[in-house]
Amino acid sequence: MTHPWNVPFDGYAAPADWNLDAEESREVERIVWGTVLRGETEIDSYLWRLEDYLVSEDHPDQGGLTEDQVEAFVSDVVARRREQQADLGGAPTSALSEAFEELAGIGILGREDFTCCGTCLSAEIFDERDESRTWRGYLAYHQQDTDSIASSGTTYLNYGTFLDAYIPFEEWEPMSDADKESMYERTTVELMREAIPVLERHGVEVVWDGDLATRILLRNVERFSSV
Repeated sequence: MTHPWNVPFDGYAAPADWNLDAEESREVERIVWGTVLRGETEIDSYLWRLEDYLVSEDHPDQGGLTEDQVEAFVSDVVARRREQQADLGGAPTSALSEAFEELAGIGILGREDFTCCGTCLSAEIFDERDESRTWRGYLAYHQQDTDSIASSGTTYLNYGTFLDAYIPFEEWEPMSDADKESMYERTTVELMREAIPVLERHGVEVVWDGDLATRILLRNVERFSSV
């Protein structure tokens, strides 16, 4: 069952005067509501997701939505969403967020809705570490993964270890590529054996075959963000 936090408020619909057909209206509503659930308030976040429905700069006479129309609609939706949030008592804590908080205590970094894609996630996750503890590895899902959470309660995770937590650079640097890969595989599998029971203890179902080429599938997850 979808959590009430993720259900649109009564009367939520694309404006009738936009002259969209039924399929287009449903898609616009899905895009806007999905962006609201991310906690986005900047109009540019909505405009780029709706770019296929906007008036073309090259063909301004061929119809489509104007940026002013979208901005007016989004402003109204965000205002009504804030009223809905207040009625619901604010954003609840998700099981996955609680699990990530516990994992942080043992040096495993957790990030939700982090960067736009897997490539950027892998490149930027190393900069998320601070000096509060020794960070041994990470679990994270990116913005493209976020879309599936509200609709299906599932997401996929990227994961890995920070090898400098296990071996000093001066020892790591001269190792052969094969030895580096072997060490990375071993430490990552061991770390996931620590992380998975924590996720499961918080009610998150974990599907993973132990293959490092396979992302971890999580079921029974929610994400709650305020606008």
